[in-house]
Amino acid sequence: MQAPVPPPAVPFGLTRPRVEKGAYHTITTRQCAKIVKDLKKEHKVDIFAFEKPFDWRSVGCSDYPEIVKEPMDFETITSKLSGLPGYSVENFVEDVRLIWYDCKLYNKPEAATYQQGVRVSQSFEDKLAQLVASGSGA
Repeated sequence: MQAPVPPPAVPFGLTRPRVEKGAYHTITTRQCAKIVKDLKKEHKVDIFAFEKPFDWRSVGCSDYPEIVKEPMDFETITSKLSGLPGYSVENFVEDVRLIWYDCKLYNKPEAATYQQGVRVSQSFEDKLAQLVASGSGA
């Protein structure tokens, strides 16, 4: 009998994103939807890999579901924003950060997809920080 193969190691310092409840109380889900829209507009090329669920079968990445346990993408997030009762701004922030977590978990730092994720992630964090700093929930 062969021993089970252990799951791949998580890169050092990489942890599943969690957000404290109420941390973004000044932001509305409508503003979250605008962030997604702005990211798609400003990062047309970089965001492409994160817009829809990753079709790992069609590109031959058979190890993807073994490594990425909670896949996330902007199509899923947009759907949650528009129709999932109780979906909060904190859920939104966790889900967007989960995209980048999954990206870094699966891709090597020198991979184009990893670098695209880093760029869009930074833009997301900048937009989120601006909303928090403005204190506006309008």
